[in-house]
Amino acid sequence: MSNIHTLGKIVVLNGTPRSGKSSIATIVQNTFDGVWINLGVDAFMKMIPKRYQPGIGLRPGGRTS
Repeated sequence: MSNIHTLGKIVVLNGTPRSGKSSIATIVQNTFDGVWINLGVDAFMKMIPKRYQPGIGLRPGGRTS
């Protein structure tokens, strides 16, 4: 078995709501080689305990729910 490790890639798409981030992510998933996972902010926030999320949201320091 080979000990060669392939590094992963991370692409960060940042923009205002309705700016096309999800559309770009879908195109990347459908056209780029390999496995590409779309982890939106909502999915990310479900993975992180509330105590580690202060200030995450659309407004700095604002409530997320």
